[in-house]
Amino acid sequence: MLKNTGASPGQTGKAVIPPVDNGWGADYGFTAPGGGLYSSINDLSALALSILNKSLLPPSTLRKWLKPTSSTPNLQYSVGLPWEIYRTTNLTPAHPHTIDIYAKDGGAYGYVSRIGIIDQYGVGFVVLTAGDTEALYPIAEATVAMLIPTVEEAARSEATKYTGLFGGNEGNEGALANFTIDNGPGVKLESLVRNGSDILEAIAKIWESQQVSLGPLSKDFRIYPMEVSTSAGYGSHRIIKEDWRIAMEVTGEIGSDKKSELPSAGAFAKGCNTWQTYDLLQYGGQPIDRIVFWLNGTKREVVGVEVPFLRSGVLKQIEDEVVAKMERAN
Repeated sequence: MLKNTGASPGQTGKAVIPPVDNGWGADYGFTAPGGGLYSSINDLSALALSILNKSLLPPSTLRKWLKPTSSTPNLQYSVGLPWEIYRTTNLTPAHPHTIDIYAKDGGAYGYVSRIGIIDQYGVGFVVLTAGDTEALYPIAEATVAMLIPTVEEAARSEATKYTGLFGGNEGNEGALANFTIDNGPGVKLESLVRNGSDILEAIAKIWESQQVSLGPLSKDFRIYPMEVSTSAGYGSHRIIKEDWRIAMEVTGEIGSDKKSELPSAGAFAKGCNTWQTYDLLQYGGQPIDRIVFWLNGTKREVVGVEVPFLRSGVLKQIEDEVVAKMERAN
């Protein structure tokens, strides 16, 4: 896979040699694996793609690899093996949310490099510089500043195929699920109805009645893909079933929505209990946060959606004119 990576090849015809003092051709000996390797844009791009495609190592191993192993005093910076991890909310001002950049820098006399992996978007970047060692920073900053907003808009455009009103043959008497895109993260679950009952309101009431509370629940329900899918044949067609989850977003610590006269500095105000909520609530042996989209195996178009805990069966997208007729009937 890597054709131009290794210890110094000593071939100036393949080299970018800066017009300043530099270490081209230096033999780093036994320290080479720790910072004396030479490479190319093509090779490092291939490496980045193999990480993003989960083909370099088993997917479960790669997911563990793309995790912090230690924190730092800077809340926006942590470290992994071998990652320098930058956490920012500045790259998508139109739709602010947290973005993690898993980067690895390298350098030698006259050379500085950075490879970056942004797994949540499935993209990466490579910057190789020869010359002024301070050139890397502005180039890397410009790269992500231009790349990420564009990728964000492309992702949001792609996500529109999961939106719309989905229902069964029973019309208003069956299950109805409405998905939309707005300025928030993910896909918004605007409404979920079964036999005329508001299921999202019911979920909120069930949440409040738990014996052990995790904190106040947001009424803004959003769904996210789980990167879990199965493929099955139906007649002459192949269907891909994608697992998504409704995020039960906890908006504060337990009791943070209650008034108290006790002193507080807000030390626990920015906790994140949402990670504990997946599969937490069950109904009929099914997690109530599970959504399954059915996609055409050839064109990957959404052909239906299933809400397993409601025993909804496959809900098909309802055409606009049918939606208008249903609204008039209500």
